[in-house]
Amino acid sequence: MSLIFLSRDPGGARQMIGLYRVLTESPAEFAADPGLNALRARLGQWDGIRVFARDFAVPVWRLAGIPVEEFGGGAQTWNANDRLLTATSDFDDGTPQQAWRTARAAGCPSHGFVDCESNVANRFRDRSGALSTPDYVYVPNAHCLPGLNGVVPPDRITLIPDLIPWLSRHDLADATEGAGRLRRTWLQGGERPVLMFVSENVSEMAALGRASPYSEFDCLERLLACLRGEQAIAGIDRRDWHVVIRPHPKEAPGKFDAYRGQAVVSREGSSAQAILAADLIVGMRSTLLREAADAGKPVVSLVEDAP
Repeated sequence: MSLIFLSRDPGGARQMIGLYRVLTESPAEFAADPGLNALRARLGQWDGIRVFARDFAVPVWRLAGIPVEEFGGGAQTWNANDRLLTATSDFDDGTPQQAWRTARAAGCPSHGFVDCESNVANRFRDRSGALSTPDYVYVPNAHCLPGLNGVVPPDRITLIPDLIPWLSRHDLADATEGAGRLRRTWLQGGERPVLMFVSENVSEMAALGRASPYSEFDCLERLLACLRGEQAIAGIDRRDWHVVIRPHPKEAPGKFDAYRGQAVVSREGSSAQAILAADLIVGMRSTLLREAADAGKPVVSLVEDAP
């Protein structure tokens, strides 16, 4: 019997990589966790793991050094003896929903993992709006639960640790050398404090029909106005910052070209390397902000109600 891992979005892939390491390395800190122990009991004994990914998740797995196969769909990827473990994607993709349906038809138990509380309910609907759920759902905190009301029965929801910060700590231990190279690339021989703006694909999702109370461009303009001394933002002083814009993997290429005179636009390096290379991390609701805060880096969210 094999465990089949599947993910498509970068945040979901990070959660699944954390789960992969927990299941294969058995860290002592999670040995008594009731949620993870419930998962282990449901999975039973397994012989191996196959990792499948699509689109934005593929390079995340490769960067983690874990062999990954590109997912093309179809029932041939598992059978009734397997166990399907998937991330949950945003509403612009129906990969997990397709996989859950295929697994159910094959008699293969399915487990879906939520990586954050954003748009939880939409993660269980396909592009047509039809509800589709796995056999079991796992969430990293209680903030996710209201979004699951009427979507997933309570007895099928299990609370487990947020594995992304744990994975980030795991990665940070090996990221120092790469972070130094990345910082030198950003600064191009100079030496100034680095402020990294972590963007999100808000505009791209809005174009697909998901409205947002904030805009990545508005937030970036506020930040630059603050650095020019035109307005104040708590937590950001007026040092001679070297600004780096880190686009989300799902943002369109060239999106921030108009800002290249004011900032470096760079998607280079891993999340851990970027966190270590920057002196201050500014953003909205990105998972990377959670990882940076957990690592002890100064973090400023430009969205007031960000969790």
